[in-house]
Amino acid sequence: MAMPVICNPKAGLHETLPYINRCRKSYSFFGFDPISKKCKALFMAYPSGPDDHRIMTLGTRGMRWRKIKCSLIHEGVSQGVSINGVLYYLGDTSAYEVSEGKSTLAIVCFDVRAENFKFIYLESCCELINYKGKLGVIYRDNITDDTMELCVWVLEDVEKQEWSKYAYILKGDNFFPEYVSVVGVISTGEIMFSMADYISKQPFYVFYFNLERKTLQRVEIQGFGEYRDTSRPNYHMKAHVFSDHIDDLNVNYPKLLKSSIYAPRLICFSLKF
Repeated sequence: MAMPVICNPKAGLHETLPYINRCRKSYSFFGFDPISKKCKALFMAYPSGPDDHRIMTLGTRGMRWRKIKCSLIHEGVSQGVSINGVLYYLGDTSAYEVSEGKSTLAIVCFDVRAENFKFIYLESCCELINYKGKLGVIYRDNITDDTMELCVWVLEDVEKQEWSKYAYILKGDNFFPEYVSVVGVISTGEIMFSMADYISKQPFYVFYFNLERKTLQRVEIQGFGEYRDTSRPNYHMKAHVFSDHIDDLNVNYPKLLKSSIYAPRLICFSLKF
């Protein structure tokens, strides 16, 4: 029986949440309300399944799941981004809502404190980031094997849905758009990209794009050889990368990087064989 768990890697603590019935395709999110200083877990049931949407306030006595309603029938298709008391994620309505000329992809905006939903419809698929305390939307277009057009939209006003829009061309050594994914934004405001897979005996890179300077810098991550499976000389490992995660300042992270300049930009990896 799988149980939902909230984990704090920095403190080394975890909390097992009350069991909830859910089908294989379900979606859970984590949001924080800076006014009440409360964290909440949001469970969005799969639209075609038998379950209800649920929410729970963490840290309260007798924690329990409460039912919650959402007016838009959708399937969650991204991770959640929590910014200033609002949880954002992408929802796909294509299998449940047919309307000629209307987009089937929406940003679901969940107010953590008020526990209500709003929706911003989009023109095409994108990725969500927290850009300097505002919601950022990234559109990518792979122009060539080593060149990407990057469009960044920053939501300036949620109610009026006003955006600031920027466009960039990214090109760099060993930067292949088809094989990199957006990790997020680090504290300096740079957008971080990562290779999706580690291939044995080949370098693994992360990239930092500075929007103001329009520079793309590359860092090689070392140490994967420790996990090498000698019985499979050309195997792949899936790497899940998280930006700006700090566990222990006494750990000598610069040894993992060829350039110690990037030591403050600590990276947390999760390897999947």
